[in-house]
Amino acid sequence: MGTGFDIATAPEEEGIIPRAVAHLFEGIDRRKHDAKERNEPQPDFKVTVQFMEVHEKKKSQILF
Repeated sequence: MGTGFDIATAPEEEGIIPRAVAHLFEGIDRRKHDAKERNEPQPDFKVTVQFMEVHEKKKSQILF
């Protein structure tokens, strides 16, 4: 359920990170396609991602 090893996860079971990444790259593809349709130079994108995964922590343990 959303781990790096789940290749055949149903869309309704995907976690927030896979959904966010898919949304990001769909937007990039759309902007490139739109620029190509208008005969404009396609924009370049650089994507850098960082995330922290927290398991079974209480709110008081996370906040300083």
